[in-house]
Amino acid sequence: MGKFQLFSGKMNPPLAVALPIDRSALIDDVLESSPAGVILVFAAGGYGKTTLLTQLFASLNAAGVPTGWVTLSGIENELERFVTYLSAAVKRIEGAAAPGVTAEQMLAGSSGEPLADAMALLERMAAQGGPYALFLDDFQEITNPDVLALVTELIALLGPGQRLIVGSRFLPELGVPRLRAQGRLQEVNAQRLSFNLEETRLFLRRHRAGDLSDADLRLLFERTEGWPAALQLAALALSAEGDSTAFIRRLRGTTVEIVDYLAHDVYASMHPELRSFLLDISVLESFCAQLCDAVGERADSQEMIDRVRRSGLFLSPLAAADPWCRLHQLFREFLFGQLQREAPGRSALLHGRAARWYAAQDRPLYAVNHALHAGEQALAAELMSAVSREFLHQGRTATLTHWSDVLAPEILIRHPVLLEDCTVAHIARHAHGRGATDQHDRAGRARGRDHRPGQHSARRARHLDRSARHTGAAAGKGARQSAGHRGAAAHIAAQYPGLRASAA
Repeated sequence: MGKFQLFSGKMNPPLAVALPIDRSALIDDVLESSPAGVILVFAAGGYGKTTLLTQLFASLNAAGVPTGWVTLSGIENELERFVTYLSAAVKRIEGAAAPGVTAEQMLAGSSGEPLADAMALLERMAAQGGPYALFLDDFQEITNPDVLALVTELIALLGPGQRLIVGSRFLPELGVPRLRAQGRLQEVNAQRLSFNLEETRLFLRRHRAGDLSDADLRLLFERTEGWPAALQLAALALSAEGDSTAFIRRLRGTTVEIVDYLAHDVYASMHPELRSFLLDISVLESFCAQLCDAVGERADSQEMIDRVRRSGLFLSPLAAADPWCRLHQLFREFLFGQLQREAPGRSALLHGRAARWYAAQDRPLYAVNHALHAGEQALAAELMSAVSREFLHQGRTATLTHWSDVLAPEILIRHPVLLEDCTVAHIARHAHGRGATDQHDRAGRARGRDHRPGQHSARRARHLDRSARHTGAAAGKGARQSAGHRGAAAHIAAQYPGLRASAA
């Protein structure tokens, strides 16, 4: 398996920057209604999904239930990384994990094949006799059919007192209709997450905006429909308003429009230097001061982060004593939209700087992602080439095939090693696809659609093999290179006899 360092901030609930509103009534209702099975907390951004998951985590911990947590991002859409973090969370449940271990240590004894390790992990989960709770937050980032199939299998293994608790912006493709029919699903949607009138009063009081009349409070509650993000923005805006009644009466439209209006209002009141800093870091999913310094070409990012924290502007540390933070997704999306409007093209520059910083920190997946967002395909290809052979040996074929799909052909053919590794990855995935078709088909039927991963991989493998042969000629090494690529394809075909026609 890979030797990447586990990011401790992903394995713990984020720390609250302020005392959250007590949702004990909702928590008791959720836990009493779901002694086992899946708890799905889903709503748009700003409804407090992660806050509720954090409180559920604390409640179960206090009750002595073993718990594990993973905050997901697009990087964990790769099967190997997902299995690595899931295995670490399971070891937390087993009481066997320690902070700061590498992925290699965490998966000691692994086969080196992600799907085999995933199956071994499921066996360990099935062997868990007692209660536990596994939390997967930001699950909307997961779209890889292999990962979805793994989680679907995990759900099938849940026994008495065992819970999978998922936070997502939308319903994930985990066989939700079937779980509903079986009575194994507890759903917490936007309506249940919204504050009631009394919770709204307490929330505004906590944010020093609680001196509203009953009429104003009720009007603000009705206009925001108890949406926590809208209420937090309203509290920030009210602190700078002389006439709270007039301000509240100006709030019109849908809750989304109100949040946009309030965000503009809060944004306009910021110091220009703070606005500029926030716009620059809006391209970052998470950040530390050093990364912000590199992206913004500045040296005062820690001071700026402290200012953001003091302002109450939706900033959360990822873990205790951890220098990494993140902005609330809703506010970050607003800021990124402002960046696109105010400085078209700057986001590409910022992503490029982030790519180079991550590359210097030996974090290739993050570096590649930022390079692609920057539109710097040549840089992305260089970064990919530096690790593609290692990834191939580790069985990380999904990442390699994805990379070959997003790179322009004229860029890909300039990197023969990367091209060959991607070709082999496509052929290998096609071979695996035949062996795993039944599992994918079952998962696809559970999600109401037919998923056929092998077909695309086979087509892409043939295209890449043809490109590989063309690369040799383009590089002036036609006979030697072409023979080398054909030899690689033949070697893979020998390992997977059913692929001879595809590799020809």
